[in-house]
Amino acid sequence: MKKYLLFMVMLCLALTSAFALNQIVSPDSPDYDAYKRNQVYTPEVVIPPTQPSLEFTTVRSQSRDGSLLFPLDGSYTLAFDANDDGYTAELPLPFTFNLFGFNYNSFWINNNGNVTFDTGYSSYTPWGFPIAGAPMLAPFFADVDTRGTGSVWYKIEANRVIVTWDHVGYYNSAVDRLNTFQVIFTDGTDPLIGLGNNVAFSYGDLAWTTGSASGGIGGLGWTADWPVEVAYGTPATVGINAGDGVLYAQTGRFDREGYDYDGAYGNNDGIDWLDWVIFYYNATGAVATLTITPQDLNVVVSGPGLPAGLLETTPNLSAYFATYPEDGTQTVNLPVGAGIWRGWIYYSLAWHQADVFPVTGPGTIVFSNVPFTGAKSDIPIIVQGEDEVLPVELTTFSAAMTSENYVSIQWTTQTETNLSGFYLYRNETSEISNAIQISGLIDPTNTSQTQHYLYTDNSLDQEGVYYYWLQVAEMDGSEAFHGPTAVNFTTTTEQTDVPAVSPATGIRSIYPNPITPASVISYVINKGAEVRFVVYNSRGQIVNSFNEGFKTDGKWNTSWDGKDANGKSCSTGIYYIKMIAGYESSIRKAVVLK
Repeated sequence: MKKYLLFMVMLCLALTSAFALNQIVSPDSPDYDAYKRNQVYTPEVVIPPTQPSLEFTTVRSQSRDGSLLFPLDGSYTLAFDANDDGYTAELPLPFTFNLFGFNYNSFWINNNGNVTFDTGYSSYTPWGFPIAGAPMLAPFFADVDTRGTGSVWYKIEANRVIVTWDHVGYYNSAVDRLNTFQVIFTDGTDPLIGLGNNVAFSYGDLAWTTGSASGGIGGLGWTADWPVEVAYGTPATVGINAGDGVLYAQTGRFDREGYDYDGAYGNNDGIDWLDWVIFYYNATGAVATLTITPQDLNVVVSGPGLPAGLLETTPNLSAYFATYPEDGTQTVNLPVGAGIWRGWIYYSLAWHQADVFPVTGPGTIVFSNVPFTGAKSDIPIIVQGEDEVLPVELTTFSAAMTSENYVSIQWTTQTETNLSGFYLYRNETSEISNAIQISGLIDPTNTSQTQHYLYTDNSLDQEGVYYYWLQVAEMDGSEAFHGPTAVNFTTTTEQTDVPAVSPATGIRSIYPNPITPASVISYVINKGAEVRFVVYNSRGQIVNSFNEGFKTDGKWNTSWDGKDANGKSCSTGIYYIKMIAGYESSIRKAVVLK
């Protein structure tokens, strides 16, 4: 009897366990992995769509060794810990995102290579588009598993969101093949993905397509020696789904190695075709939208060539394609930042200058009456920018006692442009917030020659340590402060030491400059912080970035070799190196010569 009862108890436990494994289990449950391994893979039944996919623009790195459109740096937030099939909580958007006419103000990041706008998804076997439900941006919808390696990061900005899957593996915790990819979605006003576009997919190196729970073997859904008795694995999906079962943009389905690609449907495609490519989409659903999309300069050079007088080595050249899906003329507007800008557009077998040539920014380069022929007609645009001139380059600022018991304040500038002048401030503490102005306007020279300035403070009568700041006033009303520098004021002959003033956090020097592979960036940290550097070109575009990690108080060195994030040498021109340490930042100019 006891044996019978024991047998019945064990049978009940076994049945309960089996029943539990066949119920839907949350990805954060400790039973989830057992549940997933217990599922039976069913090959996908592909239903051809009734209408064609939305068109998109493809830009491929010519060197095939580039990085993502927005390189990963210390400003991103980890989406979730290592997991399989997880997703974030609902994340609010600071702008309205338009997906095929549907407006969204929040989103979810799903571990399995996609972003959705109705709820989070743990679906690990991808499907083709379009489908009803699941409004989705899918840079690489497949069974991502970060328990072995890799992570997912995101950054929410005023008019865009960036989500990056960094060196992620596939189910089950595989690490032999890794993928890196990114989705960017915006309100349509971000020139870095093209005006009029609101979605971009960017790819690094990709190596796998299909997890084992989706029929994959070794990370692929098909190989030339695939076992004849085994169904092919489900291919990864790249595309956009409106969620209404009708509208979509499917770039392709990928299940194998290689570079073969035959479009959104037809045969499945090779994963290597995605390496180092960027796709740009206008996913608003608008009937006719003018888009201006960044393009590789080499594509234009190998097509119509460059406008007269320009060479591939000409500094600060940028290329774009303007596209309009209908016949007729359009006005093409391209916003630019500070600086001097020249623009050309190519149509009717000739280059044409912008309406205003050059344009002084910030402003807009305008091309009027540009003829479009409809369909996928890409009209090349070339923009050349001149380097923005910095208002002032200050090399020294110091204070010292004179033999008459006054304070002598001196500073030196290397260049000055559009300055109203200088003011001096003083305080008995190192806080500038309640410092007093001690000088009137000190006239500038506004010259590119080195200038030395001297001001004598003879208004002190109380002994003690005093702190001084130099205010630089510009003609446009903006201002900047430098300092403090300190002096121990005393009426006695013998001077006592001045308490050390903690140097301001920032870049102290870049040497040699112009940049060489051996150039050293020396910087100071006043208060321990996470430190990162971002390198901008004269158009304000990020060309490289690198993290230094947490740095304690003191002096530190790093380097930049004049190369972009792809390891390619930057073109001749002026670049700006920005150091960010916690809430503080500092910018220095660097020159690259070839």
